[in-house]
Amino acid sequence: MTTLVTKKFKQHLADQFIESLTEPANNVYYVVASKHTQYANNSDTPVPTPGDSIIEVVTNVYEEGIFGKKINASDVIMGVPKKIWASGTVYSQYDDQDVDIFTNDFYVAVDGGATYYVYKVLDNNRGANSTVDPAGIGGSTSESACNFITTADGYTWKLMYKVPEATFEKFATDDYMPVATSANVAGNTVSGAIDVIKIEYTGSNYVATLTGQFQADDVRETIPTMVGNTTTYRLNTSASSNNDFYVGSALYISSGAGSGQIRRIVDYNGSNRVAVVNTAFTVSPDSTSNYTIAPNIIVTGDGSNATAYATVSSNATVNNFISKINIVSRGSDFTYASATIAGNTGGVSNTATLRAIIPPPGGHGKNAPAELGSDSVLISISFTTNESGFVTVENDYRKLIILKDPLFNDVTLTMSGSVGTFIADETVFQYSYNTLVGTCAGNTTTTTITGSGTQFSSGLKQGDKVIITDNATGNKNIRTVSTITNSTQISVSANLSFVTSFATLAVANVIAQGLKSGNSTPYITLSNSEPKFVTGYGIIGQSSGAYANNITALTVGEKSYNNWNTFDNRTRIAYTAASGSVAEDTKMYQTDISLSNAFFHSANATYVFLTSERGPINADPAEILASNNNTGSFTLGSVKYNPDLSKNSGEVLYIENKSPISRSVSQSETIKLTVKF
Repeated sequence: MTTLVTKKFKQHLADQFIESLTEPANNVYYVVASKHTQYANNSDTPVPTPGDSIIEVVTNVYEEGIFGKKINASDVIMGVPKKIWASGTVYSQYDDQDVDIFTNDFYVAVDGGATYYVYKVLDNNRGANSTVDPAGIGGSTSESACNFITTADGYTWKLMYKVPEATFEKFATDDYMPVATSANVAGNTVSGAIDVIKIEYTGSNYVATLTGQFQADDVRETIPTMVGNTTTYRLNTSASSNNDFYVGSALYISSGAGSGQIRRIVDYNGSNRVAVVNTAFTVSPDSTSNYTIAPNIIVTGDGSNATAYATVSSNATVNNFISKINIVSRGSDFTYASATIAGNTGGVSNTATLRAIIPPPGGHGKNAPAELGSDSVLISISFTTNESGFVTVENDYRKLIILKDPLFNDVTLTMSGSVGTFIADETVFQYSYNTLVGTCAGNTTTTTITGSGTQFSSGLKQGDKVIITDNATGNKNIRTVSTITNSTQISVSANLSFVTSFATLAVANVIAQGLKSGNSTPYITLSNSEPKFVTGYGIIGQSSGAYANNITALTVGEKSYNNWNTFDNRTRIAYTAASGSVAEDTKMYQTDISLSNAFFHSANATYVFLTSERGPINADPAEILASNNNTGSFTLGSVKYNPDLSKNSGEVLYIENKSPISRSVSQSETIKLTVKF
C-alpha cells in the first residue's frame, strides 16, 4: 500500500497555525530563548540535533528557559523556498501534470528596489535560458495586469503578488521567502482559462503559412469572382495558387484595424488568392491591417472560447515545425481540454502534438500560497535590547523554542468592587457578557433553571457558560449549560450556591481563566493562569461565586503588566549579601547538595537569577547559596519569585539548537524561524 500526504493538507496545517493567532478564541505562542549552559560534555561544538524525547521537549524547556516573547499576527507569514531571478537560468514552467512541480524552479522573486515582485513561469520557451528580468523592460508590475507578460527571451510570466521590501527582508532567510495572495491579482483571475498550450512534439512540414498587409483592393466591396467584404479577403502575391490550400488555417490580424482578432479560413480560391473566413470580423480589417495565416489550434473540453494559432519555424535540421502556440483568447471554465492543429491541407507527414495546460482552481494568482506549494510558516521576531526592562540582557542562550499556550504562575490581579471570598484552588474566570431577556429562578438543590419571559432555546446553546445574578442580593454563579429543554427551562452543570426567584442570566464570553492561589483584598493571585487576563473586565469564582466587577491592574511575579508580551522564566531570589565571585553558568547549591541546586544565570543589586532549579531552593536568610567550587556565595533574603511559566503547561512545537547568542545592553537580535509542516 502506498500513501501520499498532499501539499493541500500541509498547507491547511500552516494556514491553521496562522489563523490561530487571529481567531477570537486564539492560541498564544511564544518564542523562548533557552539554555545558557553549554551542551553535553561542556562543549558548544558541534551543535547537537534536537531530539523528540520527553526530557528535551517537556522537562528541559521549563527548566532551561530564560525568557520569551509573544508571537503576534504581524510576526508570521506563509513561506516558500526562496528563488531570486538570475539571468542565464532555465526555469521550469507551470504544468498541471508535473508531479515534481513544487520541487522545480517555476517561480521567481525580482528585487524591484522598494518592492519585490514574484512571478510564475507559464511558458519557458521550450527550455530556453531566461535573460530578461520579468519586472524590467517588457514586463509588468501592475497587480491587475494581463495574465501574459512576455519578455524578449520568449518567456511568459504571470505576476503572482508583490511584497514591500521591508516585509520581504523581515521574513526572508537564506532558504525561504514570504508568500501572500494579492487581492488585486486574485480579483483579476479567470477560472479555467487556457494560458498555455504546450508543444509535446514539434512535427514538421507545416507549409501553409503566410504574412502580409491588406491592400485597398483586398478588402473592397467587390473582389473578382466573389462579392462582399465581410468574410472574403484577397491575400498577397506570395499566397499559394492551390485551391483550398489554407482551408482550416487561422487568419489572425496582428496589427492595424481589427488587431487581435482571429478567424478560421473555410474556403480558398487559388486562382485569385481569395480566402473566406467562417464569420465576419467584429472590427473589419482595412489597408492598415497586417495579417498572419498559420495553423489553427482547436481547443475542446468542458470550457469555452479558447482560441490560438501556431508559429511555424525552420532550422538547419527541421523544416516548418511548430515552434510556439500563440493564445488569442484564453477562454474560461476548463477543467480538462485537448488541443489539436488544423489547416495545412497540403498534408503533414510528421504531425505535431499539443497539450493544453489547465490552470489551478480559480486561475493563476487566485491563491498564491497554494499555487506555489507553501507548506511553511515564517516567523520573524526581535529581542530588542532589554524589551523596556522586561527581558534580561545578561549571559547568552543556545536554544530557540516555539511554545503554544503556556500557563503562568504568580499572576496578581487588583480587584475593584469585589464581593465574597474566593476558595483556594478554584477556577477563576474573567469574562464579558451578554444579558438575555427575562428573569429566572434557581436554587441549591437542583440544576434546573426556570425562566420567565426568556428565550433560552434561541439565545443559548449547550456548552455555553452563563452567569446567573440574583437581582435582590447581587450573588453570582457561573455555570455551564448542560441541556436546553425549551425557551423557559435549562439545566446547568451544578446547583446554585444561593436561592433566587428573580435573577438575570447572561451568556459569558470567557476571556481567561486561572486557579486561585492567594487572596488578600483587593488582590487575588492566580497560578496556572492563561496569558489573556486584561484590565477593564470582571472576574468570578467557579465554586464560590465570589466576584469582582473590574480588574484595574495586573502583575506577573515582581513585574508590571506587559500585555503578556514577554516573560522571565528564571527563578529570582532576593539576597542581602554576596561573597566572592560566581561565574555565569556555575552550578550552585543550598544545604543538601543532592537536592537543592540550580545554575547561576546572573545577578543584579537585588536578585540572584537561577535556572534548572532542583530542590527547591528556599528564600531563607539562614541559608547560603554557594557555588560548587566555593568561589562565591549569596546570603539569601526572604523573597522568592518562581519562573513565570507553570511547568509542563504548554505545548512545545519547535526546537532549534544554535551556537551561543550573547546578550548585552546594546544588542538586539532578529530571530527568524521556519516551521515546515
